[in-house]
Amino acid sequence: MADNTKDQRGKDNQRKGNRRSVAFKPGKEKSIIDGGFVFREGETAQEAFIIKSGTVDIFKSFREEADAPRDVILGTLKEGAMFGEMALIDDQPRMASARAVGGPLVVYVITRQQFNAKLDDANLFIGKLLHILAGNVRSSSEKVK
Repeated sequence: MADNTKDQRGKDNQRKGNRRSVAFKPGKEKSIIDGGFVFREGETAQEAFIIKSGTVDIFKSFREEADAPRDVILGTLKEGAMFGEMALIDDQPRMASARAVGGPLVVYVITRQQFNAKLDDANLFIGKLLHILAGNVRSSSEKVK
């Protein structure tokens, strides 16, 4: 009997493994010149991105009365990093801007539909946890000045 249980678990794991091993196929590629914006703070979001090559700064701009705007870099991301997903998680405007730095940037575009399909495959707990974490990050970023 133990052998049958072990065989069944192996089959269950194989089925789960097959579902989870389906490779994510990002849509089109997008190229951005050095200094070009992927998106700007406050925009509505329909896409997230994965860096194929290049580097991107995620930053917030602050203007204090008559002074010129001051950029505060929240992070610098390189190949393989995903960004822009928060606005897809919580349907809020972009909380920061993203700009190519140090040369051209090539990203894979992940549409809202692709993102939601992956999220729909996840456990409900994971989806709720992502919403909470996105809210925490937004709250923290509002304190940066």
